[in-house]
Amino acid sequence: MCVERASPGLGASAAGYPQGVTELSAVNRIRIEVDRDLCIGSGDCVDSAPEVFALDDEGKAVVLDTDAAAVDDVVEAARNCPVTAIFVIGEEGEIYP
Repeated sequence: MCVERASPGLGASAAGYPQGVTELSAVNRIRIEVDRDLCIGSGDCVDSAPEVFALDDEGKAVVLDTDAAAVDDVVEAARNCPVTAIFVIGEEGEIYP
């Protein structure tokens, strides 16, 4: 499951999450959020996990398949984002950052 991270004041909850988005992926039991306002399109996430991330026509990161790599690999790809625009959320809350 992929969602765009909402900017404060644009329907986001107090924690900065889009309201009403709670579904986790079937296998990894995670959700990946990409803050498109922060994303600079470096492609480091794509280099790290090309089966999970891609760059769209605007040069912004998008999620292809949340369950296409192990959670550790998804987190590593998120860590490689130079502007921390990728958020990984699990059943217990934020995994990264």
